Amino acid sequence: MKRILLVLVALITMETAAAAQPFNTLFASGPVYGGILQAQVFCHLFNGGVNPITLTAPQIFEEPGTSLPLTTNNCTGTTLTSGRFCAWSVTTGILTTATHSCTILIHSLLPNAPYIRGEMDVRTVLGVPLFVFPILSGSSPIP
Repeated sequence: MKRILLVLVALITMETAAAAQPFNTLFASGPVYGGILQAQVFCHLFNGGVNPITLTAPQIFEEPGTSLPLTTNNCTGTTLTSGRFCAWSVTTGILTTATHSCTILIHSLLPNAPYIRGEMDVRTVLGVPLFVFPILSGSSPIP
């Protein structure tokens, strides 16, 4: 009887641990081209859900797929609670003839990271937006 009880406790513990594992969802935007005046790329992410999410690997890519060094980043290793947002950007040295895109990996308790929204914007050197594009989950339908 003691052995059966131990097996049941072990199975319940394993199932609880498995349920607590986060889902990994890649959010991405682009490619976006703002024209010859483009000088900055900003990416923003908002947690509109009730569960916290953890963010890793924010990147901004320049055509043909070169990852650019980020100028600002308050997303890496962040636990983003409900109603909070973070951003990452490249504000110097982008090519005026290339397209750009944003990516970030979201670890959440729900599949496909529902209620997470974001956008990428390409701006002039003065910060005037030239083009705004949504950041979408790789497995969510495009609205």
